[in-house]
Amino acid sequence: MPIIKIPEALLKFTGGKSELVLEISSLPQLPHSLLQAAPLLHEIVFIRGTARPCGFVNFYLDGQLISDKLNNPIPLLDHSQIDLVAALSGG
Repeated sequence: MPIIKIPEALLKFTGGKSELVLEISSLPQLPHSLLQAAPLLHEIVFIRGTARPCGFVNFYLDGQLISDKLNNPIPLLDHSQIDLVAALSGG
């Protein structure tokens, strides 16, 4: 089952959990599964099942940026790791 790594900035939306293990086999299942596992986090990173367009959080699958590919039927393996990376802003 893939592991979702949560950055410290978003731990308040997961009840302090830095990792979530989701029973999903492809990327399009991520929004629904995350809604079930961490509804507050889902609300922050998704809108109508797709990643928020503002780029507040980026998604990486095994080190590769996939934020714009979440609807692609990319298969996930038991050892797959999805990192949520909070975007930095400032000047």
